[in-house]
Amino acid sequence: MNHYERLKEQLKKINVKKKEKKRVTDTRLHLTQYISHVIPLSSQRLILSPFNRSALLTQIGCNSFKTLFNIKNPTPLNILKGSYEKFGFLNLWKGTTSHMLSGVIFPGFYIVSKWMSNLTYIPHGDKRRNEYLKRYLESLSICGVSHLFSYPFDTGYTRLASNYENNSKIRAYLREMWKKRGIKNMYAGFSLCLLSTATHLLITIPLDQNIQYRVIKSINEEMAKNPILNSNIKAIKPKELKPVELFPFNLIFATISSFVSRTITYPINTLKVKYQYHTYRENSDYRNFMSMLKKNNGLTLTRLYSGFGMKCCLFLPECLLYGTLYSAVVKFLS
Repeated sequence: MNHYERLKEQLKKINVKKKEKKRVTDTRLHLTQYISHVIPLSSQRLILSPFNRSALLTQIGCNSFKTLFNIKNPTPLNILKGSYEKFGFLNLWKGTTSHMLSGVIFPGFYIVSKWMSNLTYIPHGDKRRNEYLKRYLESLSICGVSHLFSYPFDTGYTRLASNYENNSKIRAYLREMWKKRGIKNMYAGFSLCLLSTATHLLITIPLDQNIQYRVIKSINEEMAKNPILNSNIKAIKPKELKPVELFPFNLIFATISSFVSRTITYPINTLKVKYQYHTYRENSDYRNFMSMLKKNNGLTLTRLYSGFGMKCCLFLPECLLYGTLYSAVVKFLS
């Protein structure tokens, strides 16, 4: 059997398998997407928590950390070492539960909101500005709704990870905030979170769209050149592709756009965590967004990027952990 005949037989087998394959319901597809994102994300945050936490404390940049950890320069590595020597190994994971809960809640509301709004995963390539603006605003609204439910845990992570006055757990923290400070304090810095999200989407949507369409165009061009492929496999349409079906390209796209976005939005996140940290105290000078800007108007660009080096170092292990676990979960659920 020559190469042509073997290829023809393989294509026949693929078509038979496709016909025999049961239809996957939308519910199962979305559940698969949720689980395949939550398990890798939670595992990633648990394993790398000590390093993420040291970068977070460097971002906050409070002078009290120097005395607390007995260090001269509050770099991520010095904080990591000082925290271990003074408070022990387990305290390197302070606030991790809240960080993981934030990662569990946000994707759930995001996927459900996206499903209900019928927002497609990949833009259809319509270059009209009003269509792009509509898609951008829809994505921003979905992210905003999801943040409404997950943000108190994000604030809790910043405060619990940096608080050594007591060893409050997330439940005790939420109860204390609700009774003494009110729900408003749980959403300290929420406007900065929305600003960061808006900037993130402004970067990632066109990047993802451009990269994904290049891949789709390349595949369709190869199929058009080969008459055998062209007669046996239909052309790929953008609306047919969803994150689970795009694997591993979806992770590659997300990695590229995420790094670019993280680099640009990092100063906004630095201001956010500083605001979250300082508003935890009873007599805080940080009353609102404008007071926070006045307090930090002397911050240099270097200061706004405090801890970014550690975040860059963590980016590769984060991607490896996420990609490996994502692949395993998708394969198991499929």
